Amino acid sequence: MDPTSQPDGPSRGFSFPVRRLPLEIISIIILHHVCVNDGSLLATMLVCKAWDTAARLTGELWSHICLSAGLNHDTLHRGVLEWGNKQRLLAALKHSRGLPLSITDKGTSQYHVQSLIKVIEETVKTPRARALWLDSPYTISSWYTTLSASWDLSLLEEIETRNSDLIRRAVVESSRIVVFSLFGPMARELEKPRLEPLKNPPLCTNLQDLHLRSCHLDEEAPMIFMPKLRWLNLSRCTPFWPIDCPALIELSIIHNIWQPSLTNVNLARLRRLSYGVEEIISQLDVFQAPNLEQLIIQGHSFLNDDYEDLLSYTWINKPADQCLDTISLEIISLRTNIDSELLVRAVSTLTRCTKLRISVGYQKLDFFEALDFPPEVKISTGEPQVPLETLICLYITCMQGRDHTIIKNARQFVRFRKAAGMPLRSVIVNGEVIEDGQ
Repeated sequence: MDPTSQPDGPSRGFSFPVRRLPLEIISIIILHHVCVNDGSLLATMLVCKAWDTAARLTGELWSHICLSAGLNHDTLHRGVLEWGNKQRLLAALKHSRGLPLSITDKGTSQYHVQSLIKVIEETVKTPRARALWLDSPYTISSWYTTLSASWDLSLLEEIETRNSDLIRRAVVESSRIVVFSLFGPMARELEKPRLEPLKNPPLCTNLQDLHLRSCHLDEEAPMIFMPKLRWLNLSRCTPFWPIDCPALIELSIIHNIWQPSLTNVNLARLRRLSYGVEEIISQLDVFQAPNLEQLIIQGHSFLNDDYEDLLSYTWINKPADQCLDTISLEIISLRTNIDSELLVRAVSTLTRCTKLRISVGYQKLDFFEALDFPPEVKISTGEPQVPLETLICLYITCMQGRDHTIIKNARQFVRFRKAAGMPLRSVIVNGEVIEDGQ
């Protein structure tokens, strides 16, 4: 047979293994593509007839309903057109096969969203909710109280809303909440389990993902203990650290209020820490995270002294066993001057760092000059210890884009590392590739 020829007839399609996948496997692929990667459901349904059939039989896809008004009227978003017309909504409810619904409301039109909620309530006798992401100003309105009263929230797992009635019902009626997002005064709902833990233990016991924004909690009250919490996001909160969460693996803190009484926070399982500061005294040094893999520090308008304090207290003036010794470090500062020597002294304390990214907006950064080690002495004697010995990737962006000195120094640094037997895999300075080992 000619190897370039194609078989004819029904067997032709089955020459490709993907064509022989059962509908159940295709459903899993589509579910991951749409719900995990936020892909287009409509695109997957146009692949072929089998994929279209699998998508229509996957109730989880259609139970995710976005009520926002989008500009693209031809794109399905997790089961429903972003414009969310009645016809599409009814089709989604049919294909969802009675599964609990996940509702997202971007709040572009209160009347539009109200009408679609009414369609759901008229079509489904007692709507059940798995997730409610209602983060728009309209959710504070009284009409959401009606939704709160008519829906079954006993299976609710995720909630984000500014409506206090929905928060109260969710906390009381559902013992399955794992993702919780609160804004501003809604944080008082956390005060109940905090002060009266026996009345509502499931929320604190089962919670895995918590977002607090502009929340003001009682600093004198005991910390909220959440043994299963793995992801925590704190934005403009006071006190700075209100949660006791030993299982935490990812933490994001943005512009939290300084807490003088806080001296030590041990997070043994923490892998990723994102820390943002803006004209607020840093408390990054209170954290001890021996297994930290990624640290991101971002500041928009540091005062020079504040930035020096951050570097000094976090690394330079701290015992080695208490320093944040991360594998990947990113320092992003848009409007401040960084003392290059101080920066080098700080990052030189890292013993595991393989990736370093430094980005500053309005200054020169003499990073390589501050390293200040003569190659001939280092190579011949092997002493003293080379800073950033474990480093393999380095990315620097600063205002020296037109100054060739930093490029020259970077090339010299790369040559020295090679000669010392510690080659760098990737070095990019102001967009110019100095080294690309791949």
